[in-house]
Amino acid sequence: MPTYTLELEEDGFIEPRSIEFESEDGHEAFRILSSNEHLQKAKIYRNENLVGTIVKTAENGWLLNP
Repeated sequence: MPTYTLELEEDGFIEPRSIEFESEDGHEAFRILSSNEHLQKAKIYRNENLVGTIVKTAENGWLLNP
């Protein structure tokens, strides 16, 4: 199973940090991100390859920008 890494950016409420997890397709990233109401943006990597940036939408959803 691939290893994914979320790089959380400091936004005044959280310190920058990385979270690693294993997932078939990376969908767990959205559950992790949704658990922090202050988080607005994160980069996601599959193994060491950048997949894209995930940003919070105005409707409190998440959008992956490759």
